Amino acid sequence: MKVVPLGEVAEVVMGQSPPGSSYNSEGTGVPLLNGPTEFGPNGPTAKQWTTEPKRFAKPGDILFCVRGATAGRMNWSNGDYAIGRGLAAIRGRDTDPGYLYRLLDTWYRLFQARGTGSTFINISRKDLNNLPIPLPPIEEQRRIAAVLDAADALRVKRRQALAKLDTLTQAIFIDMFGDLARSEDRALGVALSEQPVFGTMIPGSLEGEYLDLRVANIQNGRLTLDDSKYVDLPQSAIPKHVVESGDLLMARAIASLDHLGKCIVAEPGGEKWAFDSHLMRIRLDSDLLLPVFLKAWLSSAAGRASFLRIARRSSVQFNVNTKEIARLKVPFPSVTAQQEFAGLLRQKEHSRYLCESELSRLDTLFASLQQRAFRGEL
Repeated sequence: MKVVPLGEVAEVVMGQSPPGSSYNSEGTGVPLLNGPTEFGPNGPTAKQWTTEPKRFAKPGDILFCVRGATAGRMNWSNGDYAIGRGLAAIRGRDTDPGYLYRLLDTWYRLFQARGTGSTFINISRKDLNNLPIPLPPIEEQRRIAAVLDAADALRVKRRQALAKLDTLTQAIFIDMFGDLARSEDRALGVALSEQPVFGTMIPGSLEGEYLDLRVANIQNGRLTLDDSKYVDLPQSAIPKHVVESGDLLMARAIASLDHLGKCIVAEPGGEKWAFDSHLMRIRLDSDLLLPVFLKAWLSSAAGRASFLRIARRSSVQFNVNTKEIARLKVPFPSVTAQQEFAGLLRQKEHSRYLCESELSRLDTLFASLQQRAFRGEL
């Protein structure tokens, strides 16, 4: 298979930021793109406009990020845009655009490695122009692009299914407890099996006996361990700072009001978990209130509004303390109804597990197809 530099089969247009005084958000001038925060599943959506555009992307161009931690990220241009210096527009010549996009998409790590800069990555026009492009005949390019598009479409469907499952909890909650606004509220303290406590102030590290959960480990109501820290607890601190199954861990001190109060229901199983001082541990009497119900209620519009009424702001962050949490007015539906709700959530989580497993399998298959395609083995 012939291999040529990208510059021979594509024009690379490096972005140039317009003068800051020319920016506006009222739609005056040319829509401006600066980076992947404006990328979406159906193409980019501009958040700013400029009356003094410098460089342009055209419909069908590949928008390529050339700066920062997202260098190598791409999207299709779905219109005429001004592009800032964080982007380049790659415009293919005598190549199938889908083939070129899929090929560049396989090289994200290569772009990260090739970038230069002391504080963040820069990918130059020369770097892009010199990229080696395996170039089969145009019909073969189209066939490869079609195969990869079909495989990727399956991954997209699984991601869409996961997104719908993520909204199902609140749908079930509203269906079962939609009349909570008319129910009798009582202070959460009534349902506490022990007083809430803050986590340890011992800094987490890369090693330790206990997984040290932090605010960063709670994302979109779920536990994520992409960035894990560990801690060794002294014997005297274990009862206060250890995590047990069914504990509700809540962000109780954070700079962002949007993230204050986000929480998870912990299920450490046989692992040893602790939590740091920015989290609060809440243990409930399951004969009165289930943690999965409380978490879902706190995520509802009514629950969020009630929670924000007890939150406070200091000079550096938003926070809530244990006494305020105990005073929080919470609805107490029947335990039977809460248990039914918990059962439905378990079914949903099982469906989510199956969907995630299938997506992982499809990701592996897609990566294999990409490698084979551009080695001429597909």
